Amino acid sequence: MELLPGFIVDFEKKFYVKITKFIGSMSMFFIISGFAHKFNILLYYFTFLIFLVYILYQILLAFYAIIGYINIIKKGKIIVRKRN
Repeated sequence: MELLPGFIVDFEKKFYVKITKFIGSMSMFFIISGFAHKFNILLYYFTFLIFLVYILYQILLAFYAIIGYINIIKKGKIIVRKRN
């Protein structure tokens, strides 16, 4: 029972997506830790842009996961049994 659709699962298996996710998480680390303030101003804004794209990607994945979970509940694929 997968929460994410098949096209997203296939998309995340690609090598360049894994590299992009790594770069996005590193830029998030630099921004949150404050280390990015020591960069050149152009490099700082570029790091911030990558950070925003990574955050939007994560929000989109969370949205698809929530929608997938709601669809699983509506279709009745989760069976809740009463314990004695």
